[in-house]
Amino acid sequence: STFKAVLIGIVTHNEYNFIDEHHAIYRIKVDASIAEWRELLILAAAGQFFPRSEKVRLTANERNVLAMLVKGMDIRQISCELNVHLKTIYSVRYHVLTKLGCRTVLDYQILSVSKAFTHWLTINNVDNVISRVNSKVIA
Repeated sequence: STFKAVLIGIVTHNEYNFIDEHHAIYRIKVDASIAEWRELLILAAAGQFFPRSEKVRLTANERNVLAMLVKGMDIRQISCELNVHLKTIYSVRYHVLTKLGCRTVLDYQILSVSKAFTHWLTINNVDNVISRVNSKVIA
């Protein structure tokens, strides 16, 4: 079958182990009918809610480095811009991403865009519409 990927649940944190243990990622078939889409949207509206974790506190230096990373600057450029050693920037980046629960800067960008969404879709008995995807393969 041909599938078109559709993200049903939005992750507001980037803990892949949590996702693997508690939720599945699904794809919907390209040829799904309007009725099947409607059913999925109704299920999504009834999804589980997971409250956001406490606010992460970053130092001014960490926020500055994170802003430069998000702008697309690489480690060497940031090091030159701030006039600090390269290893310092590597260390700051590591600590920032760890505090945010992210593995990469891209993960943070996705997190910041999707932070308003905290609903998960729990899907039951719609095997004809969706197929389970191994989330470890996607991650």
